[in-house]
Amino acid sequence: LQIAVRLGHVASDAEDGEVYQAIKVFVPPLMLLKLLRRFPSFHLLLSAFCNAVQALPVLLYTLLVVVFAFAGLLYLAEPRTNVPKISDALWLTCVSVTTVGYGDIAPVSTWGKFWTACLLVVGALY
Repeated sequence: LQIAVRLGHVASDAEDGEVYQAIKVFVPPLMLLKLLRRFPSFHLLLSAFCNAVQALPVLLYTLLVVVFAFAGLLYLAEPRTNVPKISDALWLTCVSVTTVGYGDIAPVSTWGKFWTACLLVVGALY
């Protein structure tokens, strides 16, 4: 109750009740989070996430090595009219490995298409 009174006092000082609106939006989900203490399956899920977070740096390092290696290969394989900078090759690699494929940069040489196809397979298997 004291917290509600203090928050109400702060809300009355704010312009147009912005703080009050923020409280109305964020407090109910926080109250629902208190219920998670009652579910033992949530604790199992939380421990699984904690174990997965320990393996995350190795996965990210591997992904960075793959992205930089293929960016170098694509930069060497593509003509400078298509991929003028290494940052463009990195962009093409990131877009290809995530299988988003915006289409703003596409490989035009045979080796560029080959390395992009290999990258797509590696990205799908990763």
